[in-house]
Formats: sequence, structure tokens, C-alpha cells
Amino acid sequence: MSNLSKTREQMLSVLQRVDKTVEQEVSQMVRVLQHRTEALKFASHSIV
Repeated sequence: MSNLSKTREQMLSVLQRVDKTVEQEVSQMVRVLQHRTEALKFASHSIV
């Protein structure tokens, strides 16, 4: 039983780490998209 709970704890910590990594990746992607959107707005203004 204690072995099983140890495995559960390990899985939980792995999941939390994955969660943090995903969160960082997503926020980075959002930032990139915001920059691109700004760049596109700027470009479209200069064309017109």
C-alpha cells in the first residue's frame, strides 16, 4: 500500500511539473502571438 501511495506522489509531482512547463510554453506562445499581431497592425497601417 505504501508503495502505491509513493507511486501516486511521484506521478502527481511529474504532472505538476508538466503543468508548469505547459503553462510557460503557452504564455510564451501568447507573447509571440501578441508581438506578431502588433507587427501586423503596424505593417497594415504603414501600407495604407
